[in-house]
Amino acid sequence: MEIARARRLYERHGFVAVEETDDDNVERAPDVRYTWRPTAGPVEERP
Repeated sequence: MEIARARRLYERHGFVAVEETDDDNVERAPDVRYTWRPTAGPVEERP
């Protein structure tokens, strides 16, 4: 669940997932490469 929360945080701040890998790493979890695309206005806070 922590991974999903982290992804929402990045995406809420204008990051876009551009590449995902398989789980062939020490953590046995997929890696995600992000690129930042800033938004025009301020980021809305969500509860």
